[in-house]
Amino acid sequence: MVMKMEKYDLTSLKKVSKAIYIISKIMEIVMIVAASFTFLVGILCTISVKKINISENYISWGKVKIAAYDAEKLAQSEVGSKVVEVVKNFFSDGSKPYIIPIYIFIGLIVLVIFVFVFHYIYKLFKNIYEKNSPFTDENISIINKLIYTSLIYICAPTLLTYLVKWIFKVPFAFSWGLLEVLLVLMLFALKYIFEYGKSLETKKK
Repeated sequence: MVMKMEKYDLTSLKKVSKAIYIISKIMEIVMIVAASFTFLVGILCTISVKKINISENYISWGKVKIAAYDAEKLAQSEVGSKVVEVVKNFFSDGSKPYIIPIYIFIGLIVLVIFVFVFHYIYKLFKNIYEKNSPFTDENISIINKLIYTSLIYICAPTLLTYLVKWIFKVPFAFSWGLLEVLLVLMLFALKYIFEYGKSLETKKK
């Protein structure tokens, strides 16, 4: 088995690794831009939301009317009257409008997590491309970081949104499913494969 590993051609692996690390770097940059934009939107929303007022016929931001509607016509429709009622109740409660920027900042946390995920993927496959063997201590360390980051991705947004749901009594929260759990388990399996490969190479030497 050791002799076969010694003769194994890594050309195909290196080609695929190069493609993955280039795409990962592009996605890392995209996530950084998206996170920066989301941060600015969150700040603006936090400043703006307290200035929004709902009257009988229009929605205003401070003294500026930003949307008009006919409350009497909407009231004739069961759906329309419920929408008006929900919106008015939402903005009449001084704390509830701040749910909007809170959810934006939770989305920002998710984007920042993705920045780290794509950064670690980039580092992992760049190492595989540049080095003679993928089974290195550095790569095992990067996979460990990917596992921890994935666990944060699963737990943090879910816990935060359920906390917001409990505090503000809103019927909405993020949740994770089987796919995310499977992803983490696959990363654990990948880590064990790399550790096994590393042990084989150490025995060969």
